[in-house]
Amino acid sequence: MWNASTSTGPIIYSVTKVSVGADSFCTSPSITFKAQVKAYIDSDSSATFPAQSSGLPGLLYVTVDGQEQSGINLIRPSQYSTSNAGKTAQFTMNFCRPADATTLSIGLYFTGGNEICGQITK
Repeated sequence: MWNASTSTGPIIYSVTKVSVGADSFCTSPSITFKAQVKAYIDSDSSATFPAQSSGLPGLLYVTVDGQEQSGINLIRPSQYSTSNAGKTAQFTMNFCRPADATTLSIGLYFTGGNEICGQITK
C-alpha cells in the first residue's frame, strides 16, 4: 500500500480524457482511448523525469483483470513533456480497444509511487 511519507517514486495526480476515436496509434478496427497523465517527483528528491518518455522509471498500466504492462510503449515521444526542472511530467497515453468499446478502465503507477485509477467514456 502506498504511503506518502515513504514513497520513493513519482506521484500521478491526474488522469483525464483527451479523446476517443480512430487514430493511427491503433490498427483498424480498433479505436484509441487517449488519456492525459500528469505526475510529479517530490521536490526533496534528487530524481527528475527523463527528457524522453523511453526513459520513464517503471511506469505500469494495470488492466481490469490485474495484468500489469509497461506503460512506456503507450506514449508517443511527441506526446511527452517535462517542466519545473524535470520535477513534473505530462504525457498522453494511447490505449487500443475494440471499435464497439464505450468505456476504458485503467490503473496506473510508477514503481515506488502511488496507484491511481481512471475511467474514460466514449
